[in-house]
Amino acid sequence: MGQKKKMLGIGVCILILLTAAILLLSNMSPMNGEEVPPEIFYIEERDPMEIVSVEVNNEHGFYSVTQEGGGFLVYDVPSDLVNGDYLELLLDECSRIAVRDVIKENAESLELYGLEKPRARVNILYKDYTAVTLLIGNVESMSDGVYMMVEGENTVYITPQANTIRFTMPVENYIQYQITPTKYTDSSLAVIRDITFSGTCLPEPIIIEYVDEKNEQHMRDAASFGVATHLIRSPGLHELDQSKGVSVFQSLLGIVSEEIIAYNCSEEILASYGFDRPYMIVDFSIVNGPEGTNLEAYCLKVVKSESGEFLMTCNENGVIYRILDVAFTSVVYEELVMRWFLTPFITDLETMTVITATDKMNFTFTGYKNKDLAVFLKGTPLDTELFRSYYRLVISACNDGSLRIKESPQGDPLFTVEFNYKDHKKANDVMKIYKGDFRRVYVEVNGNAEFAMKETYLNRVLEAGTNLQAGEPIEENW
Repeated sequence: MGQKKKMLGIGVCILILLTAAILLLSNMSPMNGEEVPPEIFYIEERDPMEIVSVEVNNEHGFYSVTQEGGGFLVYDVPSDLVNGDYLELLLDECSRIAVRDVIKENAESLELYGLEKPRARVNILYKDYTAVTLLIGNVESMSDGVYMMVEGENTVYITPQANTIRFTMPVENYIQYQITPTKYTDSSLAVIRDITFSGTCLPEPIIIEYVDEKNEQHMRDAASFGVATHLIRSPGLHELDQSKGVSVFQSLLGIVSEEIIAYNCSEEILASYGFDRPYMIVDFSIVNGPEGTNLEAYCLKVVKSESGEFLMTCNENGVIYRILDVAFTSVVYEELVMRWFLTPFITDLETMTVITATDKMNFTFTGYKNKDLAVFLKGTPLDTELFRSYYRLVISACNDGSLRIKESPQGDPLFTVEFNYKDHKKANDVMKIYKGDFRRVYVEVNGNAEFAMKETYLNRVLEAGTNLQAGEPIEENW
């Protein structure tokens, strides 16, 4: 029993010691997740609106910030281009001059601190005519701090390095680094509307149009492809490939500058960089924001330097930005085109005519819904499921990804399909297939012959037409 009491006593002592340690640590640690503020004090503390002007001289040159009409002007940077966050930081750093420690009082040799020839000289004038000049020296090697002193005094301080960034940077850094807005919705396809790519990198402009569900003509044109968010209008009429479209469209939103090359540029200066003959021009409109109602227009001009860097201007704002090589800078027409040529909904059709070298089939349709669909050939009803198989094969015609020279195919078409719509205001769509080069056929859609296709499609669809009329199974894969 004595041994048990002894062990119990030791346990109680240990528990008391642990409790005391926990209490001690809790008193030393931040409470409720709050950080202990750094030991900072202010050698000048005012309201930012008391600042009349700030003049900065550093290794990049001179700039000033002046109060006018209750606002602040940043040197010669246009007001609509100013990074408001950086301006706010500067005003805070000039109205509340923060230091972390006193390094030397009555300092005689300033060379040690980089203050004999300071990296920056900052003249601050307040409304009560008080003037303060800050000298910004070297970075202190043992901490994240910078040597600083007030001109006319002999005390050397350490100030947080973050508080000196505005004093040592070029005025160009006050220009807003975000060039185009980020999207508010999940999909860039919902934000970007009409868009045109042009410039010396493209043989001809690529014109893409947003399909407005409230526009009857838009919906008629889109019916050739079933459902589409955007149509390519030129060089040819196609549905936009959504996966590629998302990549390219997304790269146009939230563009940020890697560097400001120049600003307030005249036409002559822009031309000296090559903007008189841009590598690419992108004109596009967006509907963005929480409400998604305001239409905004953007014009981006891109120049590709000899070193491969991309320079850009936006909306003729006179600023030359350096940007990264992103998706829109290397856009290719044939990659934007949806591979499938024509994919109308079967329920939108009134008739479909197929012509081959040996046969002509005129299919007629009744029913506005899939469950009511009936198909007739020469007045005879067909097996609906078998015809669906044939139809899926017909509309599976797709390009092989290679853009061919626009020239009229030679000879007579080997296969023709014409889609006639129940909406009589919708123009018919006609696809013709011609003999091509090795194991390929040329495809002409509504008179435009841009792409080729594997010859196996032609063989399979001709075979399927025979099987359909014989009531035999159809092979859809080719």
